[in-house]
Amino acid sequence: MNETNPCHRGQWRITERSLKALAGTPEWQEFARSWQAYGDPDTPITPEWVYGAEGKLSHLWPTAWDSPETMRSDVSCNHGGGVPMSVINALVELSGPVGAQGG
Repeated sequence: MNETNPCHRGQWRITERSLKALAGTPEWQEFARSWQAYGDPDTPITPEWVYGAEGKLSHLWPTAWDSPETMRSDVSCNHGGGVPMSVINALVELSGPVGAQGG
């Protein structure tokens, strides 16, 4: 994990842009439907609610990773809350490298 310069080109980082894109993926939509049906129906689940700067896993927000593998490893350590690996893989794909997505 590299937390020194989150805007460095070539790093993977959770951003507002990657969370917005994640919300539109089939992986997220399937997870959100499942959450509403079997989880807490009073809590509308969004990528921001899970991974955002003020989300349940907000400790990941300021982190920048040097590779998709290291990001996937760190984020998947936190999927005990029920986030499937397909969602984590989609998030990783959409989160980097930061320079390629315009930061």
